[in-house]
Amino acid sequence: MSYVEIVHSSCLSLHCIAMLSIFLNHVNFHFSYIKIMNCFLTSDHTTTTTTTTTTTTTTAATTTTTTTTTTTTNNNNNNNNNNINNNNINNNNNNMECIAK
Repeated sequence: MSYVEIVHSSCLSLHCIAMLSIFLNHVNFHFSYIKIMNCFLTSDHTTTTTTTTTTTTTTAATTTTTTTTTTTTNNNNNNNNNNINNNNINNNNNNMECIAK
C-alpha cells in the first residue's frame, strides 16, 4: 500500500466519522423537537370535576331519593400553566423536561 493510498483511506475514515457525527446530531435535533411537541400535545390542562350526591329520605311510607350531579370544567390553557422551560432543554445530552404546573 502506497503512501497516497494510506492518506486517502485515512481521509475517507475521517470523512465517514464526520458525516456520522453530523447525522447523529441531526437525528438528535429531530428527537428533541418531537419531545418538545410531545409536551404541548400530551399536556392536559383541562380539569373536569364531577361530584354526585345521593340523598335518601324516608318518612312514614314515602321514600324520596334525590341525586345531584355537578360537573365543573376548568380550562387553564395559558402561558402560566403550559410552561416549556427552555433552560432545561439540552440538545447535547437530550435531557428534555416538560414542566406542567
